Amino acid sequence: MAIVSESPQKRRCVVSFDRFTPVTIHVGQGLERKEFIAHEPFIARSEFFRRALNGNWPEGIERIVEMPNDDPEHFRLYLSFVYTSKLPRDREPLPKDDAEWTSRYEADYMDLARIYALAEKLQDPVTKNAIVHRMFQLSSCGAFPPGKAIQIFYESTPESSRIRGLLPGYVV
Repeated sequence: MAIVSESPQKRRCVVSFDRFTPVTIHVGQGLERKEFIAHEPFIARSEFFRRALNGNWPEGIERIVEMPNDDPEHFRLYLSFVYTSKLPRDREPLPKDDAEWTSRYEADYMDLARIYALAEKLQDPVTKNAIVHRMFQLSSCGAFPPGKAIQIFYESTPESSRIRGLLPGYVV
């Protein structure tokens, strides 16, 4: 209950929790559709979410964002990074003579490529930069992206994208 006699200056100092109201995000279509709950301060680093949730857009009023053309699993990986700052499979490198080495790093790169594609669409430079950093870490272990991952990077980014400038160095 607000005290009417408070000065306007005091009222300005009160923290607003409106932005912490959860946002519902529906990702995918049909039986594959999943519902995610996120908090605006976390996802608003994405230009897409910042614009959708501000102003008089239906998303901002209803606090529901529809993403029918995206993959729920890729969004789950993205949202996990947004909250934890940990990319999937962010772990100690395997010795190169390990039998799982190739398949493990190919899977890592595929996840990174898919998350990067989503971060590109959502206009989230923090996530994109973290993925580039992780790629440098992987390549320093001798692990390079498979052709399928490179294809995802190219198909999901504009010609001016900086990631495209890095990829030729990975192709042998």
